Amino acid sequence: MAGNVDVPYGAVVQNNTISGYVQTSTSEGFGIVAEGINHTVSGNNVSGCEVGIQRQSGHLPYPGDGDQSNLADTYFGRGNSPVTCGVTVTGNTLSNTIDTRDVPASVAGGAVQNQNTGNWYCSIQSAINAARAGDVLNVSSGNYDEQVLVNKLVTLNGGTPKPVINFTGTVSGKPTLFDVSVAGVTIDNFNFKVDMTKLNSAIIASATTLNNITITDNDVEAIGSSGAATFGSYGNRNAISINYSGPTNYRIASGGVNNVVVTGNTVSGVLNDGFGQARYFRAAVATDESGGTYSGNTFQTINHDVVVRFGNGNVDITNNNFNGGGVEISDMNAGAGVITISGNTFDATFANSSAPGTAVLRLKNNYNFRTTAVTGNTFSNHQWAISQENYNTVTVDNNGVTPLAGSTTYHHIAVNTKSISSNSNTIVQVQNNAIVTNNTFNGSGTPGGTALSFHNHDNDAATFGAFTIGGAGNENDFNAGIGTFIRLDDQTGTSTGSTFPIYPGTGGWPTTMACWTLNLSVHNNTFDVGSGLQLPSAMSVPQLTSLEAALHHIPDNGCLGSIVYSDPVHNLTQNTFYLTISSAIAAANAGDVIQVSAGTYNERVVIDKSLTLQGVSESGVILDGTGLVGTGKGIAINNAITNVTIKKLTVQDYAGASGNADAGIYGIGGNNNLTVQNVSILNNVGGSGFYANGPVNTVLIDSVTSTGHTVGARGIVIWNGLKEKHHDHGLPCIW
Repeated sequence: MAGNVDVPYGAVVQNNTISGYVQTSTSEGFGIVAEGINHTVSGNNVSGCEVGIQRQSGHLPYPGDGDQSNLADTYFGRGNSPVTCGVTVTGNTLSNTIDTRDVPASVAGGAVQNQNTGNWYCSIQSAINAARAGDVLNVSSGNYDEQVLVNKLVTLNGGTPKPVINFTGTVSGKPTLFDVSVAGVTIDNFNFKVDMTKLNSAIIASATTLNNITITDNDVEAIGSSGAATFGSYGNRNAISINYSGPTNYRIASGGVNNVVVTGNTVSGVLNDGFGQARYFRAAVATDESGGTYSGNTFQTINHDVVVRFGNGNVDITNNNFNGGGVEISDMNAGAGVITISGNTFDATFANSSAPGTAVLRLKNNYNFRTTAVTGNTFSNHQWAISQENYNTVTVDNNGVTPLAGSTTYHHIAVNTKSISSNSNTIVQVQNNAIVTNNTFNGSGTPGGTALSFHNHDNDAATFGAFTIGGAGNENDFNAGIGTFIRLDDQTGTSTGSTFPIYPGTGGWPTTMACWTLNLSVHNNTFDVGSGLQLPSAMSVPQLTSLEAALHHIPDNGCLGSIVYSDPVHNLTQNTFYLTISSAIAAANAGDVIQVSAGTYNERVVIDKSLTLQGVSESGVILDGTGLVGTGKGIAINNAITNVTIKKLTVQDYAGASGNADAGIYGIGGNNNLTVQNVSILNNVGGSGFYANGPVNTVLIDSVTSTGHTVGARGIVIWNGLKEKHHDHGLPCIW
């Protein structure tokens, strides 16, 4: 009767035989008509009817009986249910003019049951509208042609197969399928088809209070319904957007967002949507001021599979398959916790073309020294794996890194003082440091590429902490085929001239580049220079020569720091290495040649046997007395020690008791056949520059600079010499 709401639930029509329903009027004859929610029509034999089985809803007028006039409107006239959904038609034998028909087409959709109340609904939105906070809504399989406002704390569970959310109407509100505006929502097991000609996202979660959002086991697909251009601003095209401030500001959560859980989801796109257009999301997950877990997902997007900015709380990105633009962590807040990026697989095949010139893992601007662990990941098929930009407090450990096959231009890890962003020249610069251990760096199969590089591309206020590259028991393995194992970058001038990375030259991009001057110790790493992985300490001199050729540092450009790949003091005769000059001399035999790598050595040295002590360069090897207790000599040659050669180094700032008792270089006496060549002796206050006590014979002083020895001291003294075979090569001497 008029006014009744007639929405039957759960009827079963099965195993019936129906035939011959034909109307002579303009109306049609129906075998079975189903209206309402959650019915089953199965195992029936329907034949000879104009319409065998019809699902229908919404026959006007309503409420009340449907219009039973003799109308050609495809409805069964007595129908009066406003909704029909979840009607399963299966296993029937049909032979009719029209076997099955849905009027309208939307009745083919699934049904939604409120688990708490038992009530059924034909749309997700109607179920949410009727729900109470905390209710669980079970969404059955089917197609749901709707935008959904999730404005109550509910759990939305999709059935199996996953319900399909595919909106075909005119968009209202935010350009998304699900608009989440409350905390505590769970969205599980849906298939979101995002029509990129009208929408940006599957889920946009934005509210002043938004904690405890859970998004699990969903499939999100970028599609197109026409050849129209992709809708909206590129920065908004994120499959899952949680408190993200793109070109449209959705970042409004006060105090940030805690306990985000995004697990087991897939996000994908297509190279051709059927209309000749590629459709992909900019990001799979884009979130600001949030902390949470992103685990077990498979993502393929253009720029960011996951981007977390201004983090809040711990961020755990673990055990994902990243097949797109990878991960970006940037500008962590003081309220951020530990950032863990672990157990993920980064396959850069797609990213090489979708986002060329960028790394698949980007760590940017660690203003608040948040602890970051990049551990146990696999990187493959990349041109650039990891970019560390204005970053610190990071450990990169136990990762496997294999570049694009055949590439000669790849970079595994690049450390940079410059933030690679459009506001580079206004970024607050922080200390740069890192621990890089236990990683396996592979070649591409074609010689070339760079494993580790260090760039000072924003020198205005660059600061540096400690860099640990390998360690005893924690060695990195640098395998064969890598063109440059480690490179200290020597580009200078404006960043617009950089060949790697390449930066735009407009807006806030340009900064000033300078040489990387910080020394790095890499002796606790293994390198394959043709004979398998070896520590430098186990290499022969020819192998060390090959290793040197695969490094780029001070020997290549004097403005650079030094890569120390063994203990810095090398006994060339015995091929042994020592941390200090004194320990090398103590272990030497008479006649040995000791070579000192570039660096500053804060020690007093005593030569007690015939040998050669030589630096790699006069300006690069510095024996420095600054801070040593008391007065004394820089290099002392014991009495009667002959045949000593000292060359290519600087001796400076050793305080002496007097010009006769102390000097930068001091021969106690009888030091015949003494050669001092290409040496600078500087600022040894209270002592002489060079002093050789006699009797002494055959002294060669060649290309020596001696200056700055004040307080009664002298430059060069050969005292009580025999006046035979003493050569000063134009320098003033006092006899």
